[in-house]
Amino acid sequence: MPSRGEAVGIVPAAGKGTRLGLPFPKELWPLPGVPGFLPVAQLTVQNMLAASVTRLAFVITDEKAAVIRHFRSGAALGAEIAYVCQEAVSETSRSAGLSDALDAAYSLARGRHVAFGMPDTLVSPRTCFVPLLAAVEAGADLALGLFETAEPEKFGMVDFAEDGRVRAVVDKPASTDLDWMWGIAAWSAAFGDFLHRTMAEAPTDFAGVMNAALEAGLDARALPVDGGRYLDLGTPGDVGRAGEFTLGD
Repeated sequence: MPSRGEAVGIVPAAGKGTRLGLPFPKELWPLPGVPGFLPVAQLTVQNMLAASVTRLAFVITDEKAAVIRHFRSGAALGAEIAYVCQEAVSETSRSAGLSDALDAAYSLARGRHVAFGMPDTLVSPRTCFVPLLAAVEAGADLALGLFETAEPEKFGMVDFAEDGRVRAVVDKPASTDLDWMWGIAAWSAAFGDFLHRTMAEAPTDFAGVMNAALEAGLDARALPVDGGRYLDLGTPGDVGRAGEFTLGD
């Protein structure tokens, strides 16, 4: 069984960030109140490194050269960073989404555990990936890191049993009784293979992939992050709240 040190961290950074209207990639948004220049994506990298995940795959487009210029090989951070250019989806005019970005990194992650985090989010504590990877090492195919939210319409909400088994993922519901969203994830090579097959045979969004995996009998676990905080910097209003976010250990 692959160990945590052999895991790959996937960071999908191919989005255009049009909602923010920035003249630079949103992944390089400088965090306020931090000495020097610390872009938001670097926090995701640091969280992965705290879980001993040192091999990372950034999924980018040809418009994200600034991301490469900042992170380079990753050596300065103690990481090994590779870059995958996500191809446009043209056959059916379907817009490329998260599941496409994750599948783009399949050649680098095949046969390994994966830690997944978005590069435009603030997530604490620093050790948030540790229990997720431990669950995968213990046999789970998918582990979702959960955070409470009062804005379910913006996130993937998770229906799970008392023992932590995921029953369904409900993506951005207009109304729901669910309180917990997923914000980070880890998965096994078996789930990575399932994602790859699904995107080749019947492409769908990532919530669709996860629900199809559940129907196929894969074991998914919901893990509320102890003391967890999550902030998506997807809109100007969210960016305005970044200064309220305490970067803890």
